[in-house]
Amino acid sequence: MGYDVLMAVTSLLLSIVLMIFGAGSKLLMQSSVWATGAAGVIVIPIAILLIRMDNNRRNPLLAKIHHLSLSNILWMIGLGASLAYVVNFLMAVLHIFELFPSYSEQTSKVLMSNRFWVTFLCGALIGPIAEEFVFRGLIFQRLKDYFRCPVAIVVSGLLFGIFHGNMAQFLYASVLGIIFAWFMEYFHTLEAPILLHISANAWSFALSYFGQDWFKVGNGILMLAVIGVQILIVISSFVYIRSNRKNVTVQ
Repeated sequence: MGYDVLMAVTSLLLSIVLMIFGAGSKLLMQSSVWATGAAGVIVIPIAILLIRMDNNRRNPLLAKIHHLSLSNILWMIGLGASLAYVVNFLMAVLHIFELFPSYSEQTSKVLMSNRFWVTFLCGALIGPIAEEFVFRGLIFQRLKDYFRCPVAIVVSGLLFGIFHGNMAQFLYASVLGIIFAWFMEYFHTLEAPILLHISANAWSFALSYFGQDWFKVGNGILMLAVIGVQILIVISSFVYIRSNRKNVTVQ
């Protein structure tokens, strides 16, 4: 019991560090992206150590690192970008962003106050890796010790949404968090949600910086084609997963 409490408290503290220097630090504007990267650099090695300790204690076989095949790596990269675009598109169609006008304005200021490579490094590489180690590597795995897997997937996703600190991102991040946990359970490796998360953030940042040039009014056909392809990727991925549920471990 003492070990379980220690792991729960430590996981919570790591998530708070990420939230304070990540989502919470957007008030700092110019330095917020750098703060996210710095917090990630601190959290990642600690989380890796805790995950190894946790896996060895729970089941030494879980400590073995499983790797994705090249085809699955490409699948996760394509699906991550598609999920980010499709979920944002649905939220826009449902006018959810209009309910939180300050969110889009604040996010735009944060992104545009930094060079693209800085945002990409901190927000699309270091940040997602740190968050996946904490939320899927520690929190999700710990929840599975106390709840059935589907419940753990949903709860970890909701916690991931709360972590992002505002209602607009809560909805977006909760959906993605649930999907990330689902694919981790399907592939039995953190590589899957890490690639999904990196790809989702990288695509979102790329659209924020360059989207207006890519999708001008005259490029409406291109925009529709991209949306169509990404919707197809998302739908076909979930159809494939449902038809291969025997590969998924559900407790």
